[in-house]
Amino acid sequence: MSVTRYSIVSLLVQKPGEIISFQHKIPAYLKRCTGFKISLVSFLDPQYLNCELGRLSASFNSLKEEAITTSLKHEELGSQDFQELDVQLHPGQIISGVYVDTMLCEDFKSYRVNLYLRCTDKEGQTQNQ
Repeated sequence: MSVTRYSIVSLLVQKPGEIISFQHKIPAYLKRCTGFKISLVSFLDPQYLNCELGRLSASFNSLKEEAITTSLKHEELGSQDFQELDVQLHPGQIISGVYVDTMLCEDFKSYRVNLYLRCTDKEGQTQNQ
């Protein structure tokens, strides 16, 4: 039986155009990341609905695999599904990445973004198992 764990990387964007670098250690017993999603945690003015807020990219395994490149849009409340990811992890790896605010508005209000990683303790499984 496999164990699935979710890691959360939380980022606070405090000014327009801000570039936030991050590093997040993944527990050594986890062998593979199978999915991710990025979401807006804070409330933003409805005028930004359907606007791109920023872009995120992240690399695994000592920067050898840039596995995540995505943008964040301010959307109506709803559950975003995890996007597929298939990254074999080296023990005790650190995920490194950057988030860039692309909103660039005059009446900027700080907001929080979470990156959720879905990882398992099982190595390379196929979808049919």
